[in-house]
Amino acid sequence: MTNDFKIHLLLTGLVMAVFIAIPSLDAWAGAKQPATVDGADLGQRPEGIGLAPGQTAPDGALLDLDGNSATLSEVIAGRNTLLVFYRGGWCPYCNFQIRELHNSTKQFSEAGITPVAISVDTVDQARKTRATYALAFPVLADPDRNVHRQFNVLADGGKRGQIAVPSVFVINKAGQIVWSHADKDYSRRPTSEQLLGVVKGLNLDQ
Repeated sequence: MTNDFKIHLLLTGLVMAVFIAIPSLDAWAGAKQPATVDGADLGQRPEGIGLAPGQTAPDGALLDLDGNSATLSEVIAGRNTLLVFYRGGWCPYCNFQIRELHNSTKQFSEAGITPVAISVDTVDQARKTRATYALAFPVLADPDRNVHRQFNVLADGGKRGQIAVPSVFVINKAGQIVWSHADKDYSRRPTSEQLLGVVKGLNLDQ
């Protein structure tokens, strides 16, 4: 084997390594890390936004990624659920939050809860978000804003119309909201680590 051929093989291997690495880099494309919520502010909601713990989770109609109509109760199907309202796949803070939730899927599963993400995006846009970040949990489209309206988490998004106030609701197997958080500052979100701490502290299966 000549030295030139060895060099060719080495360069080929390096190029292949770069291409293999690209998907993991692209998985964070369009994402921007949000500020962390102060511990004292966890579980807080602005006045007039969201639903308080103790209420039954509304059961509005929305769309799955095949474009089929489904109700929230059908999607949750008696599971403990971490329901996350995000502004849309165009929002870099949302993309970071969603990707971070995906990276903690195993830990959420071990804690006995399943993340579910909802936005006002169309089915095609929601499908793109799930594919871009290879999400392992349900992503739902609510372009008619039915469920957003029922959870009282809509805000003026300017030219985008009404969009979600970034919000998180923990819903138990009985369909009751047991914890909620919302923040009008869209650049600030609870981390997955914070949410895992909240879930574990709720003792959902006891």
